[in-house]
Amino acid sequence: MGLLGGSITILKSKRYKKVLDQMDIIYYSSYRQQNMKLRIISIIFCAVLFLVAYQSPCFSVGFEDQAEKYREKGLTAQKRGDIQGSISFYRKAVSLNPNYVAAYNDLGIAYEYLGQFNLAEENYLKAIKLDKYYVAAYSNLASLYQNMGRLEEAALFWKRRVEFGKPDDYWTKKAKENLQKLLSASKDFEASVVEEEINKFNKEVAGRKMELTRQNIAQAKERFERGKKFFKEKLYSDAKTEFQQALKFTPNDPEILNYYKKARQQEIDQKVKTHAQRGVSYYEVGDTDQAREEFERLLSVIPDKSNQ
Repeated sequence: MGLLGGSITILKSKRYKKVLDQMDIIYYSSYRQQNMKLRIISIIFCAVLFLVAYQSPCFSVGFEDQAEKYREKGLTAQKRGDIQGSISFYRKAVSLNPNYVAAYNDLGIAYEYLGQFNLAEENYLKAIKLDKYYVAAYSNLASLYQNMGRLEEAALFWKRRVEFGKPDDYWTKKAKENLQKLLSASKDFEASVVEEEINKFNKEVAGRKMELTRQNIAQAKERFERGKKFFKEKLYSDAKTEFQQALKFTPNDPEILNYYKKARQQEIDQKVKTHAQRGVSYYEVGDTDQAREEFERLLSVIPDKSNQ
């Protein structure tokens, strides 16, 4: 009896251990599933937060500011003759801000200097694709094509440079002169054109190109920073004026244009609210004539969408 009872006890203990092992497996499997779900939820949550942050103006402005700093470093490196170094900085600039038109144009200049004409052409075309009114890229690309002997393409881009440039601008006049020489030349243009004059012009373009770019950037940046300060202080009229001045140095700069539009809209909103409040105040005290004048001023401030 004692032997039988002992056997039964052993069987029971083995069965109990097996049940416990199965429970451990089930518990561990459940724990792993829950842990995996929590990890997936955490990843999704972080991704959503990143997307929200990435789309916010502060996030994009931070990238654009950093890109501008890299471009300035590139211009400094190029000025001291470190062309490879400048290319590295320009590439960082466009990686942070893929719409940075001026940086693509700078890359084209640097690659052209190194004789890497295909890369120069590619970057000039990128600049034009992003901003078809960025006249500097047209001059650079036309000059590049002319040096490569691709005269029909050179004439096309000199023509566009003339069309998009200001009539009294120095480089517009030079572009027009070069275009006229190409159009008046015979099919064997390279044999008939005065090679020395073309080389002189291209050297002049290369020399003044960097200097004008540097000066324009400095003056535009000064005006732009002043405009942003006024904008932050809600002095929208003063901000708009500064942005307009900045655009004279770097026409069609996407960031400055964006701030200019914001300042103009805020200025309109500000005037509308002021006239509306004054009109209501005059009306409440019974001065209907003054109230009517304020409301008429309000209407004159609101832009007519049919004329935009």
